[in-house]
Amino acid sequence: MNMKSLEKQYIKDTITSEELESLRYQVDNQTDEELFKDLQAQWMDDDNAGTADADAVRMIKKRVDIRLGRERSILRSTFMRISLLSAAALIPFLIVTTVLLYRQNKDLSANVVTFTTGRGEKATATLPDGTTVMLNYNSHLRYKTSDFNSKNRSVDFEGEGWFHVAKKSGNPFYVNSRGLQVKVTGTQFNLCARRNQSVATLMLSEGHVALTSLVSGQTMALHRGQIASLDYASGKLSINRSMDTLSATSWQRGLLSFHNTPLQKVVAQVKGVYGVRMTIVGNAHPNNFTGALPMNNIDEAVIILCKAYGMRATYRKNSILLRPVSVSKNQ
Repeated sequence: MNMKSLEKQYIKDTITSEELESLRYQVDNQTDEELFKDLQAQWMDDDNAGTADADAVRMIKKRVDIRLGRERSILRSTFMRISLLSAAALIPFLIVTTVLLYRQNKDLSANVVTFTTGRGEKATATLPDGTTVMLNYNSHLRYKTSDFNSKNRSVDFEGEGWFHVAKKSGNPFYVNSRGLQVKVTGTQFNLCARRNQSVATLMLSEGHVALTSLVSGQTMALHRGQIASLDYASGKLSINRSMDTLSATSWQRGLLSFHNTPLQKVVAQVKGVYGVRMTIVGNAHPNNFTGALPMNNIDEAVIILCKAYGMRATYRKNSILLRPVSVSKNQ
């Protein structure tokens, strides 16, 4: 049976399952150009002149439903709105909408999955193999479903996250990030690899991982409890002995943890979490900061910094000025 006959059967809801499969096959095997011309021909037919009738609208809707199975709910609301338009306005709209939705569906068929968190946000992603990743603020994780197979598993990552990798014997798990690659088989670790920082850090909580610098080619095997750092500029890997494991994972408990950190870097992290402008008026304080700041209460974080450095805070819309008390009195 030809496509036009099958379409009529489908519109009248008298099509059999075998005929439906035949119609789906014929629609799926049309090129974009053929689909475009076929839709145009249907709407340019004399029987469709004048005001668009319900059967014509339903016919186009169902044809697109066949082609874009997963877009049914979107198409339903779209076609209910446009069914009230005149035929002149409806023709180009339907043709363009159909082609655009089909192309969108072709992009979806690539099965690219992305998880993203914004300022102050945290989220947990579950991957196809059962691996879970808790994402800290301003983090991005991306993968293709085709990257998860019997030979390997792979994700692209930027930001900070806690990885709990599912164990798959003979099936390694790779994390690809700026300037580095992590290879694991089944383990738990925290990875911080942000573009606005000069160093990436990996803290291994359980199991074994191999960390490779894509700049220098250096590879380092880590054991439980070790923390490694990658200097982005040189590509050099080293064991970080100044950071403890509790500090590396403090963000999971809602805290920003610092150890002997310059005030400017502390302020930079606070700005990243809360999405506010924070400026230090006057010369930067020479003493570094050691302690913790809350990630869910900016007022408390500011109070802690002010008390630690003898400063006063001034709030102006979406910005905070931190001034030494001596400067505040004079300005």
